[in-house]
Amino acid sequence: RNVLPVLNNLLENREMLLEDGRFLVNHKRYDNLLQGVHGGNDAALRKLNLIRAHPDFRVIALGLPVPQYPGNPMDPPLRSRFQCRDIVPSLLESHMTVLPKGLSTRDEESVEWMRKLV
Repeated sequence: RNVLPVLNNLLENREMLLEDGRFLVNHKRYDNLLQGVHGGNDAALRKLNLIRAHPDFRVIALGLPVPQYPGNPMDPPLRSRFQCRDIVPSLLESHMTVLPKGLSTRDEESVEWMRKLV
């Protein structure tokens, strides 16, 4: 199966057949089905393996979308659907300057607290 149509349907319609046989359905379409055909019976839709997508559903992709990085770029139709952000790893020293009040850079507990954050 081609991946691009599956991803396109997921991105545009918030719908996708999952590997376990369930079907992810757009929340508006699911609610229409729930009120219309099944009269508010959520169990009937679940029995049909339909899963309601959350209204705030988002797709996050990790990849290397543009040259400057080694590897193959994404297809332009797919690339246009994502925003890109280059996240550079931060150093512990850069965070030490913004310690909350009451914590010091000499206090071992404070330094450990900061290491857990980074």
